[in-house]
Amino acid sequence: MCLDHGVTGVWRIAPTRRPEDGAAGGLSLLERPVHRWEVDPPRWWFHAFCALFAVWLAWIWSRPAFDAFDAAVPLVLLAGCALIWSGRLAATLFRGERPARWWLVAPAGALLVVTLFHVHAPLHARFALAQDDLGDVARTVLAAPDPVAAAAQQGDLGHVGTYRVHRVLAAGGVVYFAFDRGVGSLGRNGMAYIPAATPVPPSDTYAQTLRHLRGPWYIWSENPVG
Repeated sequence: MCLDHGVTGVWRIAPTRRPEDGAAGGLSLLERPVHRWEVDPPRWWFHAFCALFAVWLAWIWSRPAFDAFDAAVPLVLLAGCALIWSGRLAATLFRGERPARWWLVAPAGALLVVTLFHVHAPLHARFALAQDDLGDVARTVLAAPDPVAAAAQQGDLGHVGTYRVHRVLAAGGVVYFAFDRGVGSLGRNGMAYIPAATPVPPSDTYAQTLRHLRGPWYIWSENPVG
């Protein structure tokens, strides 16, 4: 069996005649058209869509608490990309063809994404864009004669930096920012501003969920992920 490339850009599998078949050999074999998308490795469009789905997932991963429900759609789409890539590579190897360098792009991209997610790079990058604005609000609240009342007066702040802040709380010298829960979230989450040498009250509602992010900033969540 051999591959015959015609002028139309479609590959056809031509039956190979065996010596024992005689003059009529190969007449019982059917020709099957093999299109270019079955022969060539995934290229620009495929990787562009995969990158788009990865960015979508990274935006969800940039929240203080990861929500699997919100991430379901991009995860399914990325799984579909992986299935397409695996199927086409298997078909290429089955035909005995030498894989091109294009096959390395998707695995390299997947390794990069997994590494960035493991170190929480999306969260750190998104918070870096909002840190100054959130810090200004926190310092204003703590500088007030009554921080608790000052925090309550902040109300719904809307978008502060890259985060949606719908409430500000103050307790024992700590300022909590409650972020928008989003669709399907299991509980509220946000950031906490804790100045240096400020003890966190053990009875504080979110004291047990605090995780250090950087400097005076911590993450809190009603349903923290492991």
